[in-house]
Amino acid sequence: MHSHIGVYSAPDLQGASDGNSLKGTIGPWLRSIDGLNTHDDSFPLSISGGVTTSLILPGSANAIGGQAYAIKLRPTSERSPSSMVLEPPFTLNSSATSPLLPHRWRHMKHGIGENPSRVYGDTRLDTQWAFRQAYNEARKIKIEQDDFCAKVDAGLWGDIPAEFPEDFQWEALVDVLRGRVKVNNHCYEAVDFDQQIRLTNEFKFSITAFHHAHEAYLVPDLLKKMYGKPPAIALFATNGRYKREAYRGSEFAPRILSDAGLKVVMKSDHFVLDSRFLLYEAQQAHFYGLDHDEALASVTTTPAELQGFGHRLGYVKAGYDADIVIWDSHPLALGATPKQVFIDGIPQLSSPYIIPKPDEFQVEPKVPNFDKDAKDA
Repeated sequence: MHSHIGVYSAPDLQGASDGNSLKGTIGPWLRSIDGLNTHDDSFPLSISGGVTTSLILPGSANAIGGQAYAIKLRPTSERSPSSMVLEPPFTLNSSATSPLLPHRWRHMKHGIGENPSRVYGDTRLDTQWAFRQAYNEARKIKIEQDDFCAKVDAGLWGDIPAEFPEDFQWEALVDVLRGRVKVNNHCYEAVDFDQQIRLTNEFKFSITAFHHAHEAYLVPDLLKKMYGKPPAIALFATNGRYKREAYRGSEFAPRILSDAGLKVVMKSDHFVLDSRFLLYEAQQAHFYGLDHDEALASVTTTPAELQGFGHRLGYVKAGYDADIVIWDSHPLALGATPKQVFIDGIPQLSSPYIIPKPDEFQVEPKVPNFDKDAKDA
């Protein structure tokens, strides 16, 4: 649910780093699909670790980094970025949606904290003002559109402007206010959660998930004040203390947040962690107390549901996409390795190397009881 595969490509060469724009901290009009490198060597490596689908987010240098796209990692006959998109939103080739067609979710990246401050020399005060200015522009357009439609419904033809009020630059942010966009927010500390939650209540929209969120386990009651419903939390299992705002993370965070009734997702932030080993994040979370079923769901069902794809991904059911991984051992057992990966029913591993595992690796692994440690944390 948090990957930069294809926009920060391997090998890391000049001319193949398209995760961020450096033209300004607000960019809801930018799109990760426009920088997706189909030659990224990470695609087959990630598939070999059992990853079938990824949400490709813009980077976190910007307050609003742009629009994200979910892709299937398998190669396509067309060999294009567009052909990899899971459910192309109608805005992929158009600037307008059709009310006559079924809804397709859009996705967007927000970022706050040290990254925008480092890149643009802004303080948190500057970044939040930039957010509020942007959302105020979108709100004004939405109000004009709603007024236009109300007059049409009332038959007040003489009072209607000649053209429907819209602005190409801000249309994606207007869609956020209309509840058509899943917002994913790079965010670490309580001060950042607090201001983003205030932002959602001021402009009446929801954030789908806070990503990284190292202090989230300390403030579950604050998270529940989000407009609409609480956000999910997308976490590393143990990766932390790599910068100041990451110093208060805890390996018990997934379990603590789950106990507080919040949805938990384990992520790679590929290339920060290699998404080939995404399952290892779930294994560690389970070791430190996250329930067995929730640990498995944290890299399958939960992200699929959160990002609007629960009707076709995240379950092994008739009628769902045939994205299935056959493991050589229990998926939460350390060292679990795919024997075969199917994407859309197509086997992806041409000559997998398989070593038989003993019986004890075929059952749910036993983990320590960390009740006291989690409470202390």
